[in-house]
Amino acid sequence: MSKNRLEAFTDAVIAIIMTILVLELNPLTDLSWHGLWHIRTELLSYMFSFFILAVTWNNHHHMLQAAKKISGSVLWANMNLLFWLSLFPFVTATVDRNWYSRFAELLYVALYLLYNIAWNGLKMTLTRANPELVAVLGHKDTYTFFAVLVIMGLTYFWPILGIIGCFGITLFWVIPYKEVEELFRMGNTQDKK
Repeated sequence: MSKNRLEAFTDAVIAIIMTILVLELNPLTDLSWHGLWHIRTELLSYMFSFFILAVTWNNHHHMLQAAKKISGSVLWANMNLLFWLSLFPFVTATVDRNWYSRFAELLYVALYLLYNIAWNGLKMTLTRANPELVAVLGHKDTYTFFAVLVIMGLTYFWPILGIIGCFGITLFWVIPYKEVEELFRMGNTQDKK
């Protein structure tokens, strides 16, 4: 399979997940600022989950742009990542209705952890197929994994930290792999020569 087909398929699946996520939002029944305030947790959990999906898409794009080869194990690792991402609308809806529930928040963090493990699996299979990526992709995902474990522990005692903690960790990923950006810049300057 070509890299372009993998990217196109992933783009389509993430777009569908984002669409399902927004369809989980209920329309306002009280058309006032008070009514909007009443659904604030629903809006926040939607916003946090949408942000996680958007940052994932952005970093996925960067990681695949740096890769030259796609193996069968990369395809399966990508499918694994998409599986865990596809559960975000379900878990987000659960948190929407149970914002302060320890179980709902731990479920969200557990999904975020499994998604993180899937991301690491995709990165490992990509670096196996493209050894030159080891230096380019760095260790950002390893730090993230341990940060999620800390958030999971804290969520047990302070449930509200679950979804907010996952959002905070995702902020760390807003800036994509710096080394990949540098690789693109170097490639563009060489193309001009």
